[in-house]
Amino acid sequence: MSATAGQALCAIRFARARAEPAAVVHEESLKYSAAPPIYLLLEPINRLEMKLARHMRIKWAAAAIVPLAVLATGCSTTSGGAQYKASTENVIVMQEQLGEAKVKLLAFTASPGVNDSHWCRANGTISIGSGKTPSQFIHDAMQEELFLARSYSNNSPMAISGRVEALSFSSVAPANWDITLTLSSSSGASYQVQNRHEFDSSWKAADACKNVSDAFAPAVQALLKKAASDARFKTLVK
Repeated sequence: MSATAGQALCAIRFARARAEPAAVVHEESLKYSAAPPIYLLLEPINRLEMKLARHMRIKWAAAAIVPLAVLATGCSTTSGGAQYKASTENVIVMQEQLGEAKVKLLAFTASPGVNDSHWCRANGTISIGSGKTPSQFIHDAMQEELFLARSYSNNSPMAISGRVEALSFSSVAPANWDITLTLSSSSGASYQVQNRHEFDSSWKAADACKNVSDAFAPAVQALLKKAASDARFKTLVK
């Protein structure tokens, strides 16, 4: 892969990122909400990007060593400090809702169409950190707070599972994470919560995308607060 090819691919992706907001400012949701004529205008950009990316993969496979200086010219992955910090407020709410009941968590999954990898402007993909998928991140965050609430036990016959129904973000004002989560219990109870968490944006792509990554953990914290505060939360253990 050459530096010129890497720069060309980023330039193409930048053109696409600039074109999409002209139709709708939710480029990261990976869904086109624009009218068909605008969408069709993006097709040549998408085809050119795919052709160049395929060419770069062939060149890359033929190379024995790829210099770091060349890699630096390509698009990057934005990683932030998305380490989860348990919320005292969430823990208290869980204690009040569940009382003496104990629960365990099963795996959290994502509905078909929910992407684990999201593109942010022309800067590259977003990493939430910790090497986890968003579903795993939400699972571990909820498990930590249930544990601190003394409501978690691997031996409990009552199990809760989760499914991420929707996951998207916007890096432009009003910047936000939108997450929809369904919680289901082995008792048969189930309910869904949706939360939008807003955060600061920036005109600079690198700064804006880092804000997106950094805001994921607080977005999950707000989602779990909404889920635990819901009157239906206690029905999961009945």
